[in-house]
Amino acid sequence: MPSSDEQFTVGPCRGTLHDGCFIEVESDEHELRIALVHASLTLHGRYLRLPPNPAWAEAVAGDWSDGTVLRFRSIPAERIIQIKRFPKGTGWCARLWAPTESLVAGAA
Repeated sequence: MPSSDEQFTVGPCRGTLHDGCFIEVESDEHELRIALVHASLTLHGRYLRLPPNPAWAEAVAGDWSDGTVLRFRSIPAERIIQIKRFPKGTGWCARLWAPTESLVAGAA
């Protein structure tokens, strides 16, 4: 199956969009990282019918280091957004067992 990667440039930032929803960005700008995390949390929050806590984006982006993948997952029954972090290129088994952070509706 051919790759559907698209290269993009927004201002000084370059990146790749994979399959229309996975984003890889080459930028060290903290504001961009916060904006990307906030957009992901807002998307999941709409799916879960909850507003994202404004502190969540800053907390998640503040811990986001270069070469790290953030994987977001919604758990509708519990109104939780789970985030896993692992180095880019990590195998499936290590991704499966990577620590999970949970953001819970109504939690500070």
